Amino acid sequence: MKRVGILLLALLLFGGVMGGMIPERGQATTVADLMRPIKVRITDGGLAIDTGLQREELIRGSIGGFRVINDSSKPRNFVVGLERSRVLEPGQRATFHVDLTVRGPLPYRVTVNREPGFSGVFRVF
Repeated sequence: MKRVGILLLALLLFGGVMGGMIPERGQATTVADLMRPIKVRITDGGLAIDTGLQREELIRGSIGGFRVINDSSKPRNFVVGLERSRVLEPGQRATFHVDLTVRGPLPYRVTVNREPGFSGVFRVF
């Protein structure tokens, strides 16, 4: 019986300490969502990008989860900053992640079978 009392006391003390260390949901509202899905469709006419925002803007401190689909008739890849997808044959898909830690411009481009309209700049804010 004495062991059960000591165990309960230890659990209550540990729960009180841990409860103070974990912020409530309302306190952590200034933190951006960690993963920001970004859809990239490569076509014969250029790139179609969906960031989920109004323009090609990304939130600093998040991770850009790029989902690239090659809907063009030629093999192509996609490069953002220093990260890149593998060369995608027509119809293939790839995913990769980019840490968005620095504010400012973040260029993107296609480097395999590149044509006009296959580059641009994200703005990390």
